[in-house]
Amino acid sequence: MKLSKNFRQLIMWFLAFMLIAGIYNIFMAANVEKEIPYSEFKSRLKNGEVKKVLVAQDIIKGEIESAGKKYNFKTIALNDPNLIKDMEEAKVENFSGVMDKGWITSLLLNIGWILIFVLAWWFIFFRQAQMGGKQAMSFGKSRARQQDLKVRALEILKMRGTKHSDKICPFKFSENGIVVFPKDSVFGRL
Repeated sequence: MKLSKNFRQLIMWFLAFMLIAGIYNIFMAANVEKEIPYSEFKSRLKNGEVKKVLVAQDIIKGEIESAGKKYNFKTIALNDPNLIKDMEEAKVENFSGVMDKGWITSLLLNIGWILIFVLAWWFIFFRQAQMGGKQAMSFGKSRARQQDLKVRALEILKMRGTKHSDKICPFKFSENGIVVFPKDSVFGRL
């Protein structure tokens, strides 16, 4: 079964996208945060297992060291006025807060990269295809194949009345014989 060139190219782009998405998932799996309840966070804090804490308006992230293993955690932040006091008593090495991001920032971070990808894809493929292959995607295409001009030519090393030449000259048959045009070039348009 012979597939069309466009279909094969579509399959290759799909496979490339899936490969990139797979690599992204592999690297993101390394930084997985375990979601724990707030009560477990407080008990581990009292036991001295919490090493780092980053407090945002609605979430608490950090690092727990338990039985020689470190892992990242996250939990929902509750209204706890004694949290900073508890972290100081538990001697947490590093705790800090994060300013609240606006909804526009969250929207841009979550959807903006998708829009950038779609716009770049549209520009590269659709816009360049409308320009007749004269732009970025026309590399590797020989203009000689696009021209449909067939010219008979000879390589003339020495012709009476001209200097020695290594170029290929066009010719035509006439009633008087072969007429050679030594000043014209066959490959002048390439």
